[in-house]
Amino acid sequence: MIVPAKHPPRGIAARVPAWLSSRNDLAFAGVVLAIGLLLRLAWLALAVKLGRVEMKWDEIFVGQQMAAGRGFLFNYYGMFGDPLTPSAFFPPAYVYNVCWLWKLFPSVIGLALQNVFVSLGAALALFFLARRLFGSATARLTLALSVVYPPFITRISHGSVVYFKLIFMVLTVMAFQKVWTGSRTRDAVLAGAVAGLLALSTPDAVLYLLAFVAALALFGRRAGPRWRTAAVMLGCAALVIAPWTIRNWTIFHRFCLVSANGGFNFYMGNHAGATDEIDFDCIWNLDQRLGGELARADEIGRERILYREGLAWIRANPGEAMRHFARRAITHWGFRPSNLAEMGLLPGSRGTRDLGFAFYLWSYLISYFLALALAIAGLLRCRRRWGEFVPIFLLFLYSMAVATFFVLQTKQRLVKVDGFLLIFAAYFLVDLGRRLGAPRWGVGRTSGVPRPPPDANRVTSP
Repeated sequence: MIVPAKHPPRGIAARVPAWLSSRNDLAFAGVVLAIGLLLRLAWLALAVKLGRVEMKWDEIFVGQQMAAGRGFLFNYYGMFGDPLTPSAFFPPAYVYNVCWLWKLFPSVIGLALQNVFVSLGAALALFFLARRLFGSATARLTLALSVVYPPFITRISHGSVVYFKLIFMVLTVMAFQKVWTGSRTRDAVLAGAVAGLLALSTPDAVLYLLAFVAALALFGRRAGPRWRTAAVMLGCAALVIAPWTIRNWTIFHRFCLVSANGGFNFYMGNHAGATDEIDFDCIWNLDQRLGGELARADEIGRERILYREGLAWIRANPGEAMRHFARRAITHWGFRPSNLAEMGLLPGSRGTRDLGFAFYLWSYLISYFLALALAIAGLLRCRRRWGEFVPIFLLFLYSMAVATFFVLQTKQRLVKVDGFLLIFAAYFLVDLGRRLGAPRWGVGRTSGVPRPPPDANRVTSP
């Protein structure tokens, strides 16, 4: 009996496995990033055509004032009739970025194009982090997921500082991971410096830095150098942050480490009738109740008043405060009530008629919960290695803590959580593929990228 020869698959059925099995990681990354670039440029072109490029608030406004030669000025959203005066309300990193970019290319399209390239840079950083943790296959799939993850595309035309903060966040976690698994002084210097830059973009990242150095000092693998390593990290971060802190002192003659908006976000989450979301009216109402005390104070004074009043409410209403804390801690891993109402998912809500906004919300919701489910499965699969992932777990806890005690902002979870979920989701899918007999992807030495540790691609049995 003659058995007919099996012909190898042709077309995409043959090309995709061959592409995934390429032995050159950098060539693979280049192709995926090119696809990601085309997707982002197409989205931006559509946003421009529909008039949906929105780049004019917050740090962008202040950066434009600087580019015009007026200085780092803000007026507290005009809530108290303030003129534009020297400010410390926003952290400086993105403001200076906008200033320099606006001088070179004074158009919101320039800011959106920067989002395009910085979002791809963040995806590439996630690729290298995933490769260090799990090897080439997981890194490649992480990169692919990152370039098609809807919220990493659809916010390109929006002015919120997501991608700029995200790339510093990924670089910080990479540096922390290296310190956690080793203890060289130069790694600690780099980790502290990068964490300092992150704090100048996201001031609450100081909490993450403090949590990590505490874990390192108390539970680090080497008893001797770990206290010194922690001290070096703190010292280097302080050196990076100090010039801005000194600048704030010279203006306000009071201490302000990075920015003066902490009390603003704290009070919005902790007062009678809090919605757990951004609510400017509650600030104005408080000023009326205090007889104009906020209006008379400067930014630093207002921050202290808002912290004072928020803490006073918590002490007076511990039960209600705890309910808000619990609600925000849970909702941090889901979607804000206003988002659910815009999608028509709350009782009595009809949903938004803005098709662009609806697409953003629904594409984010579906992709996020899919990534979350896969990431949880991936975390369970690699649970014997959890001790290696302390920097990432601390990041998740810190992100949830900020949402718990301040106010919910989805863009903060995008920066602090989503990209790292994609790594564990990719690990689970790669592990599942290997168990089903799929070929290993790119396991040989790659050009320009060091070989992962011998056990990096090992599948851990449950």
